[in-house]
Amino acid sequence: MSESASKTTNPEPAPGPTRPSHWVSAIEGPKGVAILEAASLLYVGAPILIFILGWFRLSLAIAFSAAFIGLFFYSAKRAVAWARDARGDRPPPDASYSDEDLFFRIFLLAGLVAFLVACTGIGGFTFRFSDYMAYDGILRSLIENPWPPGAISDYPSPGTRFPGLCHYWAYFLPPAVVGRLFGWNAAYLFTYAWHSIGVLLAVIWFLRLIGTFRLRFALMFLLFAGVDIIGYLYTTPLPGTQDISWLDYLTGGFWWSIGRGWMAHWSANFSLLTPDGQTIMGGVFYRVYGMLSFLFDGPNHVLPAWVLIFIVLHDALRRKTLERSFLLASILPICSIFVTLGTIPVLLMATIHTRGRRLFTLGNAVVGPLLVFSFIFYYKSVESNIPSSWLWTFQDVGKTWSYLLLYYLSAFGVYAIAAPGMRGNEYRPGRLWFYGALAVFILAPWYRLGVYSDFTTKVIIPSQLVFLVCLATAIRAPEGKYATIRRRILIGALVIGTWSSLGIVYRAVEFGFSFQPPPRERAMYIPEKLERYSKSNEKIVTHEDNFFWKYLARPTVYIQTPENPAVLSYDFTAPLPNAEAWKYFGDKHVQSSDGITIEIQGNQPLIRCDDVALDTRTAGSAILEHSVVDEQGRTPDYAMVFLWASEQDVWKQGGWWPFHRWRSSVIHPALEPLSANSYWRGKVKTMALFLKINGDAGGRYTVNLRRLIFLQR
Repeated sequence: MSESASKTTNPEPAPGPTRPSHWVSAIEGPKGVAILEAASLLYVGAPILIFILGWFRLSLAIAFSAAFIGLFFYSAKRAVAWARDARGDRPPPDASYSDEDLFFRIFLLAGLVAFLVACTGIGGFTFRFSDYMAYDGILRSLIENPWPPGAISDYPSPGTRFPGLCHYWAYFLPPAVVGRLFGWNAAYLFTYAWHSIGVLLAVIWFLRLIGTFRLRFALMFLLFAGVDIIGYLYTTPLPGTQDISWLDYLTGGFWWSIGRGWMAHWSANFSLLTPDGQTIMGGVFYRVYGMLSFLFDGPNHVLPAWVLIFIVLHDALRRKTLERSFLLASILPICSIFVTLGTIPVLLMATIHTRGRRLFTLGNAVVGPLLVFSFIFYYKSVESNIPSSWLWTFQDVGKTWSYLLLYYLSAFGVYAIAAPGMRGNEYRPGRLWFYGALAVFILAPWYRLGVYSDFTTKVIIPSQLVFLVCLATAIRAPEGKYATIRRRILIGALVIGTWSSLGIVYRAVEFGFSFQPPPRERAMYIPEKLERYSKSNEKIVTHEDNFFWKYLARPTVYIQTPENPAVLSYDFTAPLPNAEAWKYFGDKHVQSSDGITIEIQGNQPLIRCDDVALDTRTAGSAILEHSVVDEQGRTPDYAMVFLWASEQDVWKQGGWWPFHRWRSSVIHPALEPLSANSYWRGKVKTMALFLKINGDAGGRYTVNLRRLIFLQR
């Protein structure tokens, strides 16, 4: 970004009138700052205070809570004093707004935030990501059981104890408190309200940082995403190679059935394969989420972290102080370890920018570090063999470098190239922050921690906020050579980038809305979630004698999973009562007292039923009693996939097999949640079983089906 002041084409807007409107003055004045500080500190402080009171021993809980409340109150007073002294009689930005105009815009912004948050699935009003099966289980366990909760599981051995259930609790604790007091439905309604407030606070802090209250910049924040359509078009087969229409292709409709974040997931697309069908990415994908994609898939990583990070940025950029930055950052481990790691370079930039002003305060030097050390002991009580190493350990960079460059270009490269220059001032970060954020974007994909792209996707969250602030301020006051042209290109790229966020809105509207919360009975318990993790490659090892649990924490209360009752079953060892509704695939099939035996090639449907009485609100998973052998009588490497569709979806496609709106779940070898959306309303019209062979799909296989059982959770 050029720093040439001599080539400025659109200078910083001149100050507004000498008597700003009441509402603008209230927002930027001491009273407005006091309200915003109180709301924001309550929002970021509530989860950590609940955690401290629920997990720490009483004496430590009282000491930590008193320290945080006192330091938060003191820091808020200083922020209000800064607003009083810094502004004086000088009007804030956008002071030309009338009271009525700004009042209308505030309510319009609140309504816009409420709608977009609902579209992401928070609150269970519409389509939701598959992880909500786990989120619901966490919330249910926190509501129904004493704290701190532990778990007893029969896997990997009977009676295995998991102390403390180390997790990112910040997202769940305020709704859990409401649920303990008023029940499940109240907890779900509060979840939506609480996190909508968090998004609104984040937008307000963003607008204050860039010095404007114009709604176009609020939309820029809410709909921001990479220009994912570049990678999407390059890696995704065009219509004609799949059973999809151009409308579905351009709107991401064919991802709808499995709950993907649409274009934000382009790099996890199955099209990233060699000609012989083998993955070339080695399980490592380069991915950056837009703001709505984070709320759709992984809201626990960004709420309340967005608000917290914006406070840190505002302190550094506007107030030129670090007096509470490291104290606030010490809360982040309870939100997300990845976000905590990603905040380190932001704190380094803040220290350089402020020249370390008021770094050594009580909160930064004592209380914050003590809490961080407590979290270190807390998380060290659990070990898991998740993948972690440098990128070249998992994939041949010589073959995948083009996809990495494609990621760089579509995720942030277009924006970085187009962005006009800007000099740092009260409302503009300057090139230190811009290039610092770019450095994080470039380096993040070169290390892998966790399954798939967890590290890359989430560790850049703090730098993504910095980058977005830089782009917004560059649009407001572009500088340098060709500033006007670059500004227009940047705005055009940002508008195109909103397409991926609008895909989430499109899917939610098409799916429909309902204000009835998901059934509590469908939410699986934490021990069930741990068992599924343990059966995968993530072998979990726990340490009850960890320092945190021996000396800092309250005694763990262990949870045992109650029986998971069956809600519907099909017995294939006896003639089916509605035999005319079943269709069999393959060369031949035989029904006997041993079940239904089908001879078939791999990667084919086995059976289909067009008269199903399964209510998706009553069933959460399925078990299939079966066997599969090849022509030599050996068990191949295979997966049994359960597919189903509503009557509406069947009607849309005329009943043809296959069609892309089938929902799917692997029921062997893993007991997966039935629906990619844990709140899919309605009854199943059609269901099928599909044999997926991981090897010789052209071989002949004998499949025996004995019983299909649907379970409540």
